[in-house]
Formats: sequence, C-alpha cells, structure tokens
Amino acid sequence: MARSKKNPRRKPVQGRAQATVDAILEATAQVLLEEGYADLTTNAVAKRAGVSVGSLYQYFGNKDALIGELVRRHVGAMRDAFLETLPGVVGLPKAEAFALIGDALLQAHRVDPALNQVLHGQLPRVGGLAAIDAFDTELEQLAAQVLRARGMRSDNPELAARVLTRSLSGLMRATIRREPKLLDEPAFLEEVTLLMDLYLEPPERYQSLAFAQARASGDDIAS
Repeated sequence: MARSKKNPRRKPVQGRAQATVDAILEATAQVLLEEGYADLTTNAVAKRAGVSVGSLYQYFGNKDALIGELVRRHVGAMRDAFLETLPGVVGLPKAEAFALIGDALLQAHRVDPALNQVLHGQLPRVGGLAAIDAFDTELEQLAAQVLRARGMRSDNPELAARVLTRSLSGLMRATIRREPKLLDEPAFLEEVTLLMDLYLEPPERYQSLAFAQARASGDDIAS
C-alpha cells in the first residue's frame, strides 16, 4: 500500500530525531505565518530549521504533509489546554461551572490564535478537518456528560450539547479571525457564560409552549 503524502514518512523514535521533527514543524509554522502557503517550500523550512532537505524528507513527503502534522499538533495542544482547565466542573454551582467551561474554551482557542487562523485556511487541503471534527466531537461528548450529570436539558442532552458546542466553536473561530484580542477580555468570558446560561436554562417564558406557538404564528410576543 502506498504511503500517504499527507502523513509523516517516518516516526521519530530517538530523542534527537524527535528534536529534528520539532524544529522542522516550528520552522513550518514560522514560514507559514510570515510568507503564507504559496511561498512555503520544503527548502525554506529546512533552512529555517537548520537541517538538510534530505533530513526533512525522511519525515515529510511535501509541504502539505508538514502542514497536516502541524494541524494535528495544534489541535492536540488546544485539547490539552481545554482539559487542563475543566476538572471538577460537575460538582461546581451552576454559575461557576458555566464560567469554567467558558474559560476552558477560551484557553483552548488562546493557543497561538494567529497560527490557528492560518491553519484553518489549509484544513481541506491537508486533511485536517478530521482532527478538528474529532476535537469538536470530544467537546460535544464532554458537554453532554456535564448536562446529564447536572440533570440539565434532560429531554435531549446530547442534542443540546451539540447545538451549544457548535455555536460556541463558531463564535470562537469568528473571534480569532476578526478580533482575537477579545479572547483576553474578561467581559467576553462573561458574555460567553451568559450565552450558555440562557440557552441551557432559559427564562420560563421562553420554555413555554404558548411562546413557541406565538412565535410560529407570527403573533406579537414583545408585550
């Protein structure tokens, strides 16, 4: 079976080999950020990393393989940042739990937001969507576990978890693209927490069948 060009050719085993791969991927990130995809070449990466092109080709078949591995590493770092922030959320009061979940999401998306934005443009090309989808699925499963454990949205916690996490993921990615500094603003975390609170435990008025029927019929619901 032919080896995929989008995956590393050889797995680094020894510490020296791992250090070489780490240097190559760090150089890839630097060149990608500074020059863009069109000007990213294996020669430029090897020169920046201080290795020969032959050494680079021992591990990566082309520049898309470099970016694909960079995507997988970046997503892994985001996952680690999220999980490190999350322990103990089930046992916390609701307000603290929502704030902690929101903070965990922010921590995940604070992992090199500039690189995050650049890599997102390359996901289909390098097969990186699978890594993003796996991360999002894990978030959805964790959110569903929290909802079930707290007895929230008991009608369909899995669906509620999917809607919530996908909404928040879209919000985070749009923020990285347009206003990355917002990720560090306390007020932004407060708004994210409020969004979760209103969606998971909306005011009684919004839960009522009468409200849903009025909205469907187009009746005035502002009064």
